Amino acid sequence: MTSLSSLSTNPLRLSFSSLNLLTGCDRKFQLQRLLESNEEEQDEAPQFPFGHCFGDGIADYLLHGDMDHAMFVGWMAYWPDISDAKRTVWYALNAVLQAQETLDGIREEWEVAIFEDKPATELSFKLVVNDWCYFVGYIDAVLRNKRDGHLAVFECKHSTSILNDLTPMYKNSGQALGYSIVLDAIARQELGKYSLFYFVGQLKRPNTPVYHVFEWKKTLLDRLNWFLTLGLDVERLQRNIELGIFPMRGNHCLSFNRVCEFFGTCNLHSFDKPKVREVDTVEYQFVYTLDELVKQHLTSIKTNGTAQTSTTKETTT
Repeated sequence: MTSLSSLSTNPLRLSFSSLNLLTGCDRKFQLQRLLESNEEEQDEAPQFPFGHCFGDGIADYLLHGDMDHAMFVGWMAYWPDISDAKRTVWYALNAVLQAQETLDGIREEWEVAIFEDKPATELSFKLVVNDWCYFVGYIDAVLRNKRDGHLAVFECKHSTSILNDLTPMYKNSGQALGYSIVLDAIARQELGKYSLFYFVGQLKRPNTPVYHVFEWKKTLLDRLNWFLTLGLDVERLQRNIELGIFPMRGNHCLSFNRVCEFFGTCNLHSFDKPKVREVDTVEYQFVYTLDELVKQHLTSIKTNGTAQTSTTKETTT
């Protein structure tokens, strides 16, 4: 079985999606991330190539303001070519095209930030948690306000939800909140407050998307709480590994009206075999250590004080 000593020689790569998997069902996390006999089927789900196409096209338009160029970039990003009834390359490109008016409104006030003479898009970071695991993230874009110069993380999402109010899906998400750690490096100073942008293309009807622009103000305390949450999640995973116990969570056997691909077999352990993971050769643009960041934020909060999140801005088109 997987052990912490074996992970120390080739640390485990965690991400926002893998931690969501862990907190949803421990056993599914083990099957997908730790065992050799089960491949990560999420990499072959239609939402992933669709999301790459849509997200890359949106970010490119924010940068250049050229829709033809954005459509080409989005088309090139659609890989592998897997689709379903609501997600095809044509639906994704149509969603990019119809977003132009909403994006023009954003571009009036914001521009893509420049970092080391390059546009701050698709930035990568690595957060070392301990000697056997680390957390990675990829930021769609960092925006700079044209009026006062303050920075914001920009995350592009798509959803097939039929709900009118998508705020609960994103407002308390830790994804962009954790990604905000790179803003200090880009600003070349510690930021007490900053913005998070979620740009959401809602595909109630694939041919006629609805666009939501959420902007939330966050503080150092918000970010510190995310660091602490990450630490708690890793502690939980460590106990799972040490005890060799990954509980099945029955409330996740059915999710979004889809039955888990492991339902009916997840209770079988005869073929459990630790996965041989490939060495991560990615050169991340930003590298941090969790303990140092926690100490730094605690010191800043004690010294300067901070306020809880208080401002929310939302537009829908």
